[in-house]
Amino acid sequence: MKLLTLALLFITSTCYSQTPNFQIYNTVNSGLSSNWTMSIEFTPNGDMWVGTYTDGVVMYDGNQWFDFNGQNNSPDEYTSIYRQSMIYADNALWVASTQTNVANAYLHKYTGSGWTSWDVMALTGSFNGANAQYHWGLDTAGNNLWIAGYQGLVKFDMSQSLSTVETGNGLSLHYTEVTANGGDLWLGSNIGAWMYDGSPVESYDWFSTPMDATCQDMNDIMIDSNGDTWFATDVGLYKKTPGGVWDTYNTLNSGLPHGMVWNIVEYNNEYWIGTSGGIAVFDGNSNWTVYDQNNTNLPSDIINNIRFHSGNLYVCTQDGLAIADMSASLEELNSNYKIYPTIVDQTINISCTNCNSLV
Repeated sequence: MKLLTLALLFITSTCYSQTPNFQIYNTVNSGLSSNWTMSIEFTPNGDMWVGTYTDGVVMYDGNQWFDFNGQNNSPDEYTSIYRQSMIYADNALWVASTQTNVANAYLHKYTGSGWTSWDVMALTGSFNGANAQYHWGLDTAGNNLWIAGYQGLVKFDMSQSLSTVETGNGLSLHYTEVTANGGDLWLGSNIGAWMYDGSPVESYDWFSTPMDATCQDMNDIMIDSNGDTWFATDVGLYKKTPGGVWDTYNTLNSGLPHGMVWNIVEYNNEYWIGTSGGIAVFDGNSNWTVYDQNNTNLPSDIINNIRFHSGNLYVCTQDGLAIADMSASLEELNSNYKIYPTIVDQTINISCTNCNSLV
């Protein structure tokens, strides 16, 4: 074994996550219109958009906040933006919303110069009554924008501004999530999940899979870098491999702090999971770490959404937006290297078990 002494070292690596130190933004210290943050999206010019549960959307351009508050067809103060309801596509920001005061469903488009809005209920007739208030998901496949709502699935042609309803063909009417996987869609509902390419090609309900039959909601669907499909539900987390092998994660057999799982993202070979009991980080094997109000400065343990962008971790909670710098540090070294705890005269002693590439 060789011993290396380095004055400065930059190595990209995979390791367990570092404990985040959050900067908290709320209605007191920022331009947020509500502390109940639900969704977040970024545009190529660096603007950050935040959707709230009852007060529409706000935008931060790096210098100041903008609250559109119903101006020029934008979502207003009675508008709810759900967890997966904002996406940047076709050089525009798209926002799916519901109006809690009149139970309408809308699609909004912002191009930088103004807003365009469509009444989804009026165009399609598929979203009606109070049910239109619940569960929106947005995603793109090809040149279509897909809107999953509690009364149907809407396909919106962004190039022609046409909308059509895709229902029937063995599909549920009550969608809670949509995720694009190439040209295919994963659809989540209150009774299961479908892979959809114009007609269902795979179908999984609570009774034909290991999913708990008491499950009522599919909150998120994520396809990871291995091709595994993850389902976040109100009774835990499920994974299906391309070979059809299922794994179940709940509060009894894993490190999940709560059965209500709101979303899941993959970052640096780990899975970051938002729950109603904090953030769970899973390495895919057997190691779990939980970040909550007991060991971090998170403003709430109800984690509505998690997003990584430009080295930062963004967490939408029920009591504000939490942002942490997750840039690589000297603690994040490849497993071939081990840092000795003693640092003298700004040098670092590192043991290396496989150093041929360094000498």
